[in-house]
Amino acid sequence: MFQIRIKIGGDNMGGSQVYVGVDVHKNYSWVCAMDEEGEVLFEKKVRSEELEDAIKEIPGNKVIILEPTTITMPIATKIHKAMNVKLAHPLKTKLIAESKKKTGKVDAKVLADLARANFSA
Repeated sequence: MFQIRIKIGGDNMGGSQVYVGVDVHKNYSWVCAMDEEGEVLFEKKVRSEELEDAIKEIPGNKVIILEPTTITMPIATKIHKAMNVKLAHPLKTKLIAESKKKTGKVDAKVLADLARANFSA
């Protein structure tokens, strides 16, 4: 099931900082974007081949954060040329690994929140 939530307008357009967490899987990824206050602006499950276009849909100055995995590295390499991409430090993503509610949607949101709090690297 695909889900999308986008907030358009207001202070979230243009020069606002937007933090994008991406939980990458082999065939799909969950994308979660939040503003500086932690409000979710965009949340969507996308097929792997649509990931770059989905991220480009998100308005604002984006910081994209991914967990470093073997699946993630080719994606990070591809999109880092056009976007500000960071890899989360594995020790700081312990919260994701130990989560009792382990879903791609939750993991993407945690990654975005870690980037927002500058706690990801």
